Amino acid sequence: MNIYSAQPEAFDEHELELLEELAGDLAYGITALRTRAEHAKAEEALRGSEERYRSLVESVTDYLYTVRVRDGKIAEIIHGPGCQGVTGYSPEEYQAAPDLWIRIVHPEDQAMILDRSRRMEAGEKVDLLEHRILHKSGQVRWVRNTAILRSGEQGKLAEYEGLIQDITDYKHLQEQFVQAQRLEAIGLLAGGVAHDFRNQLTVVKGYAEMLLRGEMVRKDGTEFVQQILEASDRSAKISEQLLAFSRQQILRPEVVNLNRLIDELAKSLPRVLGEDIHLSFELAPDLGNVKLDAGQFQQALMNLVLNARDAMPRGGRLTIETGNFEFDEGFVRRHLGSKPGPQVMIVVSDTGAGMNAETLRHIFEPFFTTKGPGQGTGLGLAMVHGFVKQSGGYVTVYSEVDHGTTFRIYLPRVAETAPTLAKAEAPRELPRGSGTLLVVEDEQPIRQVVAKTLRECGYTVLETATRKRPSPSATATRDRSTCSSPTW
Repeated sequence: MNIYSAQPEAFDEHELELLEELAGDLAYGITALRTRAEHAKAEEALRGSEERYRSLVESVTDYLYTVRVRDGKIAEIIHGPGCQGVTGYSPEEYQAAPDLWIRIVHPEDQAMILDRSRRMEAGEKVDLLEHRILHKSGQVRWVRNTAILRSGEQGKLAEYEGLIQDITDYKHLQEQFVQAQRLEAIGLLAGGVAHDFRNQLTVVKGYAEMLLRGEMVRKDGTEFVQQILEASDRSAKISEQLLAFSRQQILRPEVVNLNRLIDELAKSLPRVLGEDIHLSFELAPDLGNVKLDAGQFQQALMNLVLNARDAMPRGGRLTIETGNFEFDEGFVRRHLGSKPGPQVMIVVSDTGAGMNAETLRHIFEPFFTTKGPGQGTGLGLAMVHGFVKQSGGYVTVYSEVDHGTTFRIYLPRVAETAPTLAKAEAPRELPRGSGTLLVVEDEQPIRQVVAKTLRECGYTVLETATRKRPSPSATATRDRSTCSSPTW
């Protein structure tokens, strides 16, 4: 405060004391007013913060909880509103039943949760934990449980705050990823074995056919050679199924309507299923077209039908459905390996014995079967899985013991129109030739049987193991009638 006078010594000592006292009173009043204003502003900010925190807690979908501890024991549990979204139970239901928090834990995981709780009550820091709970709806769901310890007086544990997140979808994706990796590894192994196996079968079958064509065996030995050929054909089918599973078979894709393919196959299904199984079709009249190998699709569908038949030894109902479907982003996130876009869906469902969870984890693996010895190769569903994947599709299966099984196959829908069926031509005999052919094959037994077969047809055949060009000197000295050197 500034007071001015034009006269010197205008204020005596008493007046100065009064002015100083007045200045102090005014300063105190101003400070008090400012403090009160700042306090009101702080209270308003606190109320806003509390409202935002409350809104955040009420809107969060995860389950927040607080456990208050007294003398090393749980004294109170405060359940946030998110508990109902995760577990199905409201905060009021938890308050009415204090032990509900442990009763909803899966029986196989309860001991682990109780041990974790005892360790936290003793003040021990614990890592996050994944376990199962029994949702109020009856579903088994996976959750991730984490907590932070808070100390009170004298450093003793006062409470811990926790967060429970529903990770069921994440666990399902994780299982799908592991399953896909396992099937991929098995497929690589099966594909390599199938290629080598098929090569050897080519040699066996080729020489057996030569024996019959050349009349090199006696009449009583012809039957034995015929048995060799039939065994080779059966083995070749196993090889083809392995290649189908490993997605290495040669497909001949064409634009088709699956309703037509199912109609063609439907004529033979009643004889395959027998009289005790009722077969019904629910085919969508507006079904879109797909591009795939028609023969392989019918074989895959037949494999599903045969599995359904074997699951219903005392009869039942088999239903084959078709329809249009759309994979949205939500479906793709939940199903590893699927791709967004329009699809054509084929559903094969039965009322048979069904399968448990452990069996479902292995059904697409080659040579896995629940049938008795000699009743199946275990390659049918493996072939279905490989064919669908190689065709750019997706397959799911749902089953419960004593409640049947449902397979759903999704194949990408195309806008192209299916061509009109052409009348099949009668097979023609292969003409004989007189030219010169070069056979290049690194497997000597296969190269030899192919060359011998071509020579029987009248061709002059040159053989080599590689495509490497020879040096000029080697070319000049080579006997052109028997080119068997690997440097040709």
